[in-house]
Amino acid sequence: NWNLLQMDNLMSSWDPFLISLAKQEIDKERKSLLDKYLNLRDSIEFPTGNDLKEIGLKGKEIGYFIKISRKAVFKEQSDPDRKSILDWIKNNV
Repeated sequence: NWNLLQMDNLMSSWDPFLISLAKQEIDKERKSLLDKYLNLRDSIEFPTGNDLKEIGLKGKEIGYFIKISRKAVFKEQSDPDRKSILDWIKNNV
């Protein structure tokens, strides 16, 4: 289970040096999870607002579906590329 809000809040306040230092101090399992989180977070390519408008989403729906599609990527329900995320949103609207 990913607690994305907690991870995002924590990692957004850390600079790369602090993340590197933390990796040296944690066990292998947690280091692996941290690396997975950071790699996945950095690899996500979200569809543009225009892409989402083309499938019929409007206003606040766009932000909501970006948020839940991000969770879907971390739960391995979607690949992190733009097309996969857009397909996932189409299938879950």
